[in-house]
Amino acid sequence: MDIESASENNIFMEFVVENLLRALKSCQNSESVLIRLTKKKKIPLLSLTISNYSRAGRPILITQDIPIRILTPLQMSHVKEPNLPSANVYILMPQINSIRSVAERMKTISEYITISANNNGEFILSVSSDLVDIQTYYKGLTNPNSLLFENHAVVFTVFISSTSIGTAFQDQENASGAMTYYIPAHIL
Repeated sequence: MDIESASENNIFMEFVVENLLRALKSCQNSESVLIRLTKKKKIPLLSLTISNYSRAGRPILITQDIPIRILTPLQMSHVKEPNLPSANVYILMPQINSIRSVAERMKTISEYITISANNNGEFILSVSSDLVDIQTYYKGLTNPNSLLFENHAVVFTVFISSTSIGTAFQDQENASGAMTYYIPAHIL
């Protein structure tokens, strides 16, 4: 049975990001993940059912429930999608853990991390201080055809602030840039 929202088929929700990150970590190397909006004991949940194999090779199902709060269209009326220019560069990013590890070390050098990429599959993180200039290069990244993104269901945009990578930047008007992540998903 398909359920649709009365608000142009949009369902707005609020949740603690750390809970989602914890659940997504358990999805790494899984066979499949089914995400459902459910309710248990009248509490709305985002439920992730993860199919994987045990160390003995037996199939196992793991369910991670993330408590959420359903928001009304009126509660979301003040939230606007930012106006972003069309992307000039399309590359498939390196593993986020690798980027996070490098960025965590770099932020001890400077409060500003410069991010650059090109269509030749190069991604560069760099910092500068009075004493040192440091750059980390990722080479050989895939430059997919933009048609690849048509089959991706989830888009995640991160505003880059001067002090953090991977967190939402509250003052979008003063953001120095934005990165959009296209997350592969299969819509049932």
